[in-house]
Amino acid sequence: MIRKLFVVSALVAGSSLLTAAPSAADTAPIAAVLKTLSNPYWVAMRDGIAAEAKKRGVSVDIVSGNSEDDIEGQQRLMEDVVNKNYKGIIVAPISPVSLIPAIVKANHKGITSSTSTSESTRRSSKPRAAVSSRTSGPTT
Repeated sequence: MIRKLFVVSALVAGSSLLTAAPSAADTAPIAAVLKTLSNPYWVAMRDGIAAEAKKRGVSVDIVSGNSEDDIEGQQRLMEDVVNKNYKGIIVAPISPVSLIPAIVKANHKGITSSTSTSESTRRSSKPRAAVSSRTSGPTT
């Protein structure tokens, strides 16, 4: 039961993240930068994002770091994604601050970004996800 709840929670989080992406009328590609695919939560997140993108007719490229502590690898992936000028970026940062420069750069370029974080509590085995979206155009 807990595993089923875990997978459903990840799918819901992935689907809700995609709502920040372009509508089906605007099929510009988006990118998703996940923490890793060595954890079932992030695999389910990837699958949820891919399924929702397919449903909406949106192209999505999904990349991830090698592990949940590969901060430098995720920073490189995020820089690559920002430089490829996607219409939107979904990101699950490993660190609360490590991707700030890349997200700021994306905002300056007018790229929509949406972040997702997950955390487990010591008292509960239920996964929790927080989702926020930031849309910002170029700043002066």
